[in-house]
Amino acid sequence: MEDKIKAMIKANFASDSLALGVHWIYDTEQIKTSHGEVTQLLPPAPGSYHPTKNRGDFTHYGDQTLVLLESVAASGGFNLNDFFMRWQHLFESYDGYHDTATKTTLKNIQKGKGPETCGSLSEDMSAASRIVPLFLFHAHDPETLIQAARAQAEMTHRGSTAVDAAQFFARLALACINGEAPANAAVKIAAEHFEFSPIHMWVQQGIAAKDQSPVDAIGRFGQACSTSEVFPGIIQLI
Repeated sequence: MEDKIKAMIKANFASDSLALGVHWIYDTEQIKTSHGEVTQLLPPAPGSYHPTKNRGDFTHYGDQTLVLLESVAASGGFNLNDFFMRWQHLFESYDGYHDTATKTTLKNIQKGKGPETCGSLSEDMSAASRIVPLFLFHAHDPETLIQAARAQAEMTHRGSTAVDAAQFFARLALACINGEAPANAAVKIAAEHFEFSPIHMWVQQGIAAKDQSPVDAIGRFGQACSTSEVFPGIIQLI
């Protein structure tokens, strides 16, 4: 299990860096024409959302995931207050992109709100994408893992679907580490834990589109950051 977790963490950061060069280019034909299939690290294109980044850097999502990794490594597990302080320190002099959830969270912190209440009401998927470092210390304790996944998400994204997505993918990754097939595990987790949540519907939508081109399916589901758009596309890829 330890080897799988380390591989998952490396893959998480590698894929974030791989995405940097074409991040937030919504025109898939432009990507196809300019880059083809992205298999090499690329610098951000001129005029992108990441003008301060270079080839091999992380997006602002990867930078926040690295902060969580540093926090759990220093604390021997998830510590919300430690993550809260390190996250603030990242943005004290951060010259990368500040998304709306980050700006709102920082404003709430300036108003005196703490880690349990400072989060924006964003429903974006990015908080769920940070969870992988939590597995280093909590993979053998599923309930602690789920609680940590939710807590780190709520610190910046308090929208219900954003928090539920963090919980769902923590459960899914844990099932895969333990040998379950990803698609089967997704269906099972949705039915057992999210029967009355939109997540159950999104899983079904993604599974139903499994034989379609990812470009076509994701174009139909939506390409923006909202969990309602991103989630079924992720399941379709899985």
